[in-house]
Amino acid sequence: MVERKIKLETALLAKKCGFNWRVDFAFWTSRDPEETQLTFPLQYSDYRNDCIEYHSAPTQSLLQKWLRDERKVVVSVQPIDSWNSWSYSILMQDEYCPFFEPEYDKFNEFKTYEDALEEGLKVALELLM
Repeated sequence: MVERKIKLETALLAKKCGFNWRVDFAFWTSRDPEETQLTFPLQYSDYRNDCIEYHSAPTQSLLQKWLRDERKVVVSVQPIDSWNSWSYSILMQDEYCPFFEPEYDKFNEFKTYEDALEEGLKVALELLM
């Protein structure tokens, strides 16, 4: 597995869902979306500040751990088609059921593990909103 930073779209969803762990990188956004870039964050920059132009960019595995530890959401990736493609699944917890599979498009297929994980993280964050 390649340690990949999440994409900006996923970072914005994570921020809305309360992700606040310290990270090494951030997205810098301006009024022009074409100018968005991955950069080193300001000193101690993370989601706990109100800086509109910086959005923490954790690795996929760190966001996956945050979802599991803080929000009780498990995103897992499985091989399909003789290990030539990948799919994700999501399990959540609520006050009535310790583990349940929420409603989402379960027919997903990706060329790489990292692409499947990114989409699974994004869908999990959308389910939390």
